[in-house]
Formats: sequence, structure tokens, C-alpha cells
Amino acid sequence: MRKFIFSLFLLCTFTFELCTSAGCSSSTGPVTSTAGRRDYTWTVDTIKVPFTYFYKLWGSGPSDVWSIGPGGGLDKTIWHFDGNNWSTDGISRGISPLSIYGFSSSNVWLSGYEGEIWHFDGSSWIRNYKFQKQNYYLGFESIWGDSPNNIYAIGFADSGSARRGIILNYNGSSWTEKQIPYFSYDFFQIKGEANNYYLNGLMYDSTGKYINSVFQYNSDGIKIIYTGEQTAQSWSYIQNIAGTLYFVLGNKIYTYNNHNFKLLLDINESNFGAQIYGRSEKDIILKMIDGLGHYNGSDIEYIYKFKTNNISIVDGVIFDKDIFILAIDFNSSQNLLIHGRLN
Repeated sequence: MRKFIFSLFLLCTFTFELCTSAGCSSSTGPVTSTAGRRDYTWTVDTIKVPFTYFYKLWGSGPSDVWSIGPGGGLDKTIWHFDGNNWSTDGISRGISPLSIYGFSSSNVWLSGYEGEIWHFDGSSWIRNYKFQKQNYYLGFESIWGDSPNNIYAIGFADSGSARRGIILNYNGSSWTEKQIPYFSYDFFQIKGEANNYYLNGLMYDSTGKYINSVFQYNSDGIKIIYTGEQTAQSWSYIQNIAGTLYFVLGNKIYTYNNHNFKLLLDINESNFGAQIYGRSEKDIILKMIDGLGHYNGSDIEYIYKFKTNNISIVDGVIFDKDIFILAIDFNSSQNLLIHGRLN
């Protein structure tokens, strides 16, 4: 089961190439901001923990950034950056974390394997909830909320012979499983806007191929709005930029409204790796398979390039003048924490 999740994690370097029956608009969306800057100064911290690769980043600011991932020791799966150094408190906790999200430096959430959800109150991590279903192995691969009283944890329930996606919701005091139709998916990413929530899901079909779909979830229920066969060059990704959700489908970036995808940007770069982080529509950082690109509203240029191959970007978080990128150097089996600051 964990092998499947790690395979999904490695596939996050890929992009999607198909459209759905909902349709894709060919018009380019409006651009309303000034061009983003490219004058970054870069530093790289390395963290090597045996059998441990970090999955996710989250931070309330450039001096409060968390990096987490499951691994060989439960005392080295949660790391924190205070503006100067990365450190871990060395406390062993019963969670193998897969995702992190928060609302402030004193309100941070972790989700992970075995249905575990933990909370940080500014001083210590405490287990908040353990979701259990008889005869199922459980994992929460993404946790996200639009307010402290409306948080979602999504993932999978695996019986050994069947696997399905699960959604839990926190209302500020308790967690409740949402009743949805049976989908043979791992839900691994969630974002939301205007009472609509969008989930990325991955499954194996009957022939053993990966199928990736994007789901829309709201008070009317849940439905697939995009799907396609997962290949070595296909993926989908959802990102919030300046309060608007953007969907990376293949080498294109879209918004979604009124049952249609509307094109913002066609990225004519063969090295594009599906993920984006941004401050505005004219200031978007692009994950490339060999570094970082930048779109400023008119063109794309590299702003950071790896010196060696076999390095993969996993996640990123962006602030007013800072960006933190999490990558894995498979050559040396270590985690790279790449920090860029505008001059």
C-alpha cells in the first residue's frame, strides 16, 4: 500500500494532456497585474535522513516554514525553518505525515498514514484525531481548509482487495466522514474557492494503467470534471494564486468556471513539470524537470537550474519576497530546501 503511494509521489513530476467532456476554452484569460521580478538570490539547505524523503511544505511566512514527510524514524519526519536554520525537535510521534496546512504559526495541521491527523498550537504537536474503519488501511494525502472551522482531509481507504477515495471535514470541533459515491481513487490534492472544492485523484484501471481525474465537490455532490490516462508525460495540478484557482492540465494553465476550463497560458516548454506557484497571473513560478522557470506575463525564462540530473521538485511555498522549493536529490538521497529571495 505504501509502495503505491510512493509511486504516486514520484509521478507528481508529470503533466496531463487530455481535456474532458466539460470542454476547454481556447481564449486566454485576462492579465491584471504588473510583471513579476526575477532578481532572486538563491541558497540551498540539505537535509539527509535515512529512508526519509520530504513530501510537503507549508509556512505562515519566511521565518516560519515547515517541511514534512514519512520515513525511517518517527522522530525526524517534521522539520521547521525559523528564518535561519532548519531543525527538528527529535520527538518521536506516531504519525507518518503526508501533508501539512495551516492558518497561522499557532494553528497548523498534519495528516498522514493510518488515518492520523495532528495539530500544532504554537508550542507542541498533539494528535487531534485518528480515523478508523474496520478492515481498512487508511491514509490522508492532503489536508486543506478555507477557514479554521472548515478543514478537509482527503485520501484513501484500502481493504487489500479494493481501494476508494475518502473525504473528512472538520467543523472547528469534530471530524466527520463525508458520504460520497464509491470512487476507486486515491485523493491526493484538494483546493477550494466559492464553496466549490476540487480534488485530484489517481487510480489503476483494469489494465494496470494510471488514470488521473479532477473532481468538483460541493453541496450538490461530487463529480469528475476532467480525466485522462496517466502517462510518463501527463499530470494535473491545482494551485491557488491571489485567491483564484488555476488548473494545470498538460502543458496548459486554466481557470474553471461555469463548467468550462478557460485557458490562461499555453506553456510551450518540453521541460515543464506540471506544478506552479505564484503571486499573480504575471508572476508565476514554473516547476521544470531541471530547475525553475518564471512567467512574467509575456515570456518564460529560467531563474534557477540544477547542476546535476536526477533531482525532482516536490513542493513549494511562496511569499511576498521569498519562495521556498522542496526537491529531492536522488543522487545523494537527500532533501533540498531551496530558498529564493528577491533582491
